[in-house]
Amino acid sequence: MIKNICTEIFIRKSKIEDLEEIYEIFLELAKSEDKATKLLDNKLMNLRKRKKEFKQLSKKDILKSIKSRKSICLVAEDTKKEKVIGYCYFTLNKSWCNFFEKPPIIYLNSIVIQNRYRKKGISSLFLKNVKKIGKKEKCRYILLDVISTNPAKKIYQKWGFKSCTETMFKRL
Repeated sequence: MIKNICTEIFIRKSKIEDLEEIYEIFLELAKSEDKATKLLDNKLMNLRKRKKEFKQLSKKDILKSIKSRKSICLVAEDTKKEKVIGYCYFTLNKSWCNFFEKPPIIYLNSIVIQNRYRKKGISSLFLKNVKKIGKKEKCRYILLDVISTNPAKKIYQKWGFKSCTETMFKRL
């Protein structure tokens, strides 16, 4: 994988042993997504109301993504501190629509970096690795979803991502 020489960050495939560290970073993500959702419309929080067993379910889901053959979970490791400081989870979709002929794609589920490690180029390292894997798998596009008030939207646009759909909501 690709190493960033400026800092001691190494991108690698996740292992089951990374579960607890990934889970802690995931909980940070959940808080920031709630903040972005509230900025958009506080009523949207009704759509994000967590189940009582949220923590157990999310940990199981992360473990499933680490073990899955259809998805890939990468981690950014601070080699000096020997700890995971971020993760990137994506899915390779060979046929993602039954109605149209579509080229294989990557669906980028998430890139999450611990707050204190942000703005150091780690998400760009993840993207380089995702693209490298995608090209190897003959994927032609990367798709992702982002809440419109999420600050990461600016990074995705800087990387050349373009909006192609819009999710709308209306309270009944």
